[in-house]
Amino acid sequence: MYYGVQPLACLFRTFFCSVKNREIRAQTQPREIQAGWRLEGLAAVDASGALATVKLPSAETERLLIITFSPNCPYSRANTPGYRRLAEALRARGSWRVVWISQNLEMATRRYCGEQHLPLGDVLWNPSHWTYNQLGLGAVPNVIAVDYGGVVGRVWRGELDPRRWREIADYTGIPYQAVLTGSASATERAH
Repeated sequence: MYYGVQPLACLFRTFFCSVKNREIRAQTQPREIQAGWRLEGLAAVDASGALATVKLPSAETERLLIITFSPNCPYSRANTPGYRRLAEALRARGSWRVVWISQNLEMATRRYCGEQHLPLGDVLWNPSHWTYNQLGLGAVPNVIAVDYGGVVGRVWRGELDPRRWREIADYTGIPYQAVLTGSASATERAH
């Protein structure tokens, strides 16, 4: 009898632990960010080495585009030229703020920014655990449009094809040609 109860208790304990492990894993795994979510308290390290908070749109006329990336990710690398052209066009129009958030630490991110000619003043790295989870930085790249009150308006994930680049251009009000080529004349025509 004693030998029959012990394996049953062991089986019960194993089952209980696996259920608990699954629950814990679901609570601690980075989620995939979704439109409609409200972001708050985003923070990461800036170029000066200080912990910087991301200012979320607090007026209906403010818009924020967050680009999440990793220097080691092939999709991030493939998208970066288009991201850079989009950010430059948005900056020229003054209609959106753009913040780049790397899931990586300082050295790799600084090197990548130098290679890709990204403005270090707009780049953050080594995000807080809270930020990492809110933005779903376990899977990059993402382009996240943030509207008034920190509400996520749209999210584009992974390597972007021409259709999704066009969606981003339409959503941000930037001519598609400016995103494709970085043409200054395309950006100026939009004014």
